[in-house]
Amino acid sequence: APNVYVRNYLANIDELTTEIKEKTSRFMMTGYQRELTFKHSDGSFSAFGDRDDNGSLWLTAFVVKVFAQSKPYMDIDPKVMEEATKWMSKQHVGGKFIEPGTIHHTDMQGGVTAGVTMTAFVSIALSEAITSGVYGSDNTAKNLNAVAVDYLEGQLEDIANDNYALALVTYALTLAKSSKAVDALTQLEHLATIENGMKYWK
Repeated sequence: APNVYVRNYLANIDELTTEIKEKTSRFMMTGYQRELTFKHSDGSFSAFGDRDDNGSLWLTAFVVKVFAQSKPYMDIDPKVMEEATKWMSKQHVGGKFIEPGTIHHTDMQGGVTAGVTMTAFVSIALSEAITSGVYGSDNTAKNLNAVAVDYLEGQLEDIANDNYALALVTYALTLAKSSKAVDALTQLEHLATIENGMKYWK
């Protein structure tokens, strides 16, 4: 993941040299091949691969997200993405995604837990993957994201005073082009503190 972000950043500020481009390409390919060693036969991913009893929803969504972001720079096997997405499609109840696996380093999740924030994270990953075109003609991701977005739209009232959850959901709904994205952003703006010419959230 870091190599993708570094390359995107340097490209955006017009500082991407041929040397850095070649180096990040090598690192991304190595990272891609290494990540595949943590893949379960059911399509999911976890920190220790088959040594873990179950795949991790958060890590699988993260892998889908990073692979999608890597697509402009290298070939990503659509089958890997499709299998991961089909596995994720079995990890929700009524659109609410729940982690079945173990996260060994919970600080890596950035506050993402079961429920609204986990669902938002999954939706963000799916939206990025769909936009990347990595799925080809497979519609599993689009259908799954529609279910996640429908759930998130119904949670806006319940998370009206939760800065973090609302920010994540607003981002997810915006990426998914939800009709409720503007409502979510409006709610988030209402929670902001404006002081000395600065806007921030407590």
